[in-house]
Amino acid sequence: MKPCTHCAKPHDGLFALCIDCIDAIQSQHRSSEEKTAKQQRHAAKSAEWQHLCPLDYRKTDWTDPRLSPICAELAKTWWPAWDQEERGLGIVGTTGLGKTRAAYAILQRLHFAGIPVLAIDSISFARAASNYHDDDKIEKSSARDLLRRAQTTKILLLDDIGKEPATPRAASALHELLELRNRNHLPLIWTTERSGDDLAPMFGTNYADGIIRRLRGNHQIANLNPTV
Repeated sequence: MKPCTHCAKPHDGLFALCIDCIDAIQSQHRSSEEKTAKQQRHAAKSAEWQHLCPLDYRKTDWTDPRLSPICAELAKTWWPAWDQEERGLGIVGTTGLGKTRAAYAILQRLHFAGIPVLAIDSISFARAASNYHDDDKIEKSSARDLLRRAQTTKILLLDDIGKEPATPRAASALHELLELRNRNHLPLIWTTERSGDDLAPMFGTNYADGIIRRLRGNHQIANLNPTV
């Protein structure tokens, strides 16, 4: 028997330390490694979020009386209902009420929970739909990549529907996006300043009914202007 060089307890092991001290040191080392790894993961997530979220939407003062309390509540509590018919969220209301801020706050919670998210404004989406058919190979490749990610990412924010140019290509791409995401139970968060009746003429007779039906039918609708 010999004394442990760490705790002085007699032991008959091969090493200078007793088995209890060896276990304790190894456990402490593992805890330190796990803490470091967790910090590194959080730092990586934070860097990704800086890239995903525009600077203006990274912090919001929800005590600002100009912002809708509905948006403030959604920002804190909304979560996608993966296996329900209304699995996504639509936020409808005039500008300045916090629609986009609430959407990005939701994305932030989901992102740091480890759920893949993507945010696109409707103008960029419509531009990608147009460039998908471009003769320029770089433009076409970039557009195809963006549309593919929009169709397949776990949670997508499509911001400001109705601000994009009203073209058949944009309407076709939006119809396909909604159909594919619905079919694969991939929730969508969308915002708009317009009601469904105001949006419909933008999409033309071929796509309007299908788009409006999918926006209304597969999403919880938060109407910030219920009297409008």
